Amino acid sequence: MYSQKMIVRLLLLLQVIPVFAQTGVATNIFVNLQTSYAGITNFLTGLMYVLGIFLTVQAVMKLKKFGHRTAFMHVEAGMLGPTMQFAIGVGFLYSKSLIEIINSTFFGQSSIASVMSYTANSGMDNDWQQIMNPILGMVQIIGLIAFIRGFLILSKGVQKEGGQQPGQVTKGFVHIVGGILGINIVYTIEVVMNTFGLSS
Repeated sequence: MYSQKMIVRLLLLLQVIPVFAQTGVATNIFVNLQTSYAGITNFLTGLMYVLGIFLTVQAVMKLKKFGHRTAFMHVEAGMLGPTMQFAIGVGFLYSKSLIEIINSTFFGQSSIASVMSYTANSGMDNDWQQIMNPILGMVQIIGLIAFIRGFLILSKGVQKEGGQQPGQVTKGFVHIVGGILGINIVYTIEVVMNTFGLSS
């Protein structure tokens, strides 16, 4: 008896649910998603500054310990780890300039191309533009996360304190290059299209 009442209640509930459902289409979902990208980018930029301060202070403390060692102290760590950590921390503190320098190296232009300009110039109709802009924006955010993660992997991979897996430095460089390609997804698409003759 109880299970029959439960089934009837669920069937009645299923008939009421469409009343509360939103009548949005995929383009509305993507447009709403795109409005949050500025906040995510600001958070990641702030995270880079905080990580830069943390890595720099930690590297200075390691270098201080290295400078105060005596003849009786057995220290396995070398100077490369803290020096690289210091350089990565300073790079995070100057993240905007660092990204511009890397963009100039890879693409010959220091600025990050706007996703909006790519979709407007590619001949897409308005519905496809509204879908592609947020997708390419998400690729840029994932690229920024990979860029940050790559430098953190690189910072940890050069330490001699043990616990690193082989290939950490290579993994860090792959994340950095992939992050730059993701941040500059518009230029990356143009390079691939021009390389393989796909541009019209």
